[in-house]
Amino acid sequence: MDFTRGTIKGESDLFILQVEGREFFQETSPTTTYPQKTQFIVKQHTEDVHIEYPSYYSRKHYEEKYGPYSIEVFTKKVYAIYTSFHDAEVMKDDQRMFVRKMWVFKELFETFEKSMELILVRLSKMVPSIYQRALIIMEIAETRQKECDARANKYVEMSLVVVRRVFAKLVEILVEPRFLKLMPPELLERFVKDASPFMVAKIKCLPWIEPEIVLLAESKYNIYWTLLWHPFFTRNFKLSSDICYEIAEYMPVNLCGETFLDYFRRKYNATKGYFHDEDAFKINRKVMLQGGYYWNSITIVL
Repeated sequence: MDFTRGTIKGESDLFILQVEGREFFQETSPTTTYPQKTQFIVKQHTEDVHIEYPSYYSRKHYEEKYGPYSIEVFTKKVYAIYTSFHDAEVMKDDQRMFVRKMWVFKELFETFEKSMELILVRLSKMVPSIYQRALIIMEIAETRQKECDARANKYVEMSLVVVRRVFAKLVEILVEPRFLKLMPPELLERFVKDASPFMVAKIKCLPWIEPEIVLLAESKYNIYWTLLWHPFFTRNFKLSSDICYEIAEYMPVNLCGETFLDYFRRKYNATKGYFHDEDAFKINRKVMLQGGYYWNSITIVL
């Protein structure tokens, strides 16, 4: 049974980058004595699916696929859980406050888990933020658990079980190109650092890959594709396994590191205002005087 009703196009914020100087100003920019800066506001295009909550008679099929909540109920529930953090903040006992926060996170991630398919198809830009939140929770808990007594740790560990379970699912989901593209460079770097070879196999789908990320991903990327090609050559050619492996090592396409600014320069002539080849992204620019600087603000939607 299909509950989808058309697509919803949107944008997900990736990062903001500020650059000194006038390199990226148009030639027609007014002459000014003010120092000049360029600000890049980089976003990723998203395309989700509108999900229609069904009538009573079709609800069972909906819940089997998307979980117990409509999109409206899900967003209200998540907002209500975030609001409940205030109750923990006012606690005077530091340990009780920490345990209470962890219990709220347990409730939050249980809600994410129940509606994961709904998030993937309707709220895709939430996926990287949930992954990032899980990382932060696990790192903080690892430190704070050392300061807690046995009873408090029991409840913290119960919360972490849920967070880790959702985190493991997200790791599998984030390998897909549509979600890889939604990760800001800093989060992507963390993802690749902890990744297995399978998890970085599709990293070439990205418009550009920062040099630091290439250094982390290259060996994993190469070994994945080498191991994928090796049995093919062994099966189809009358050569030893060792020779086939050496041939397979040449099959992975090289990962080339490139900063965002180099990618922008390669695709777009900011001085004259045109794309070098085809439109690589949507671009909107404005020039303004603010805070003692002459700003060239460039918004890019990839």
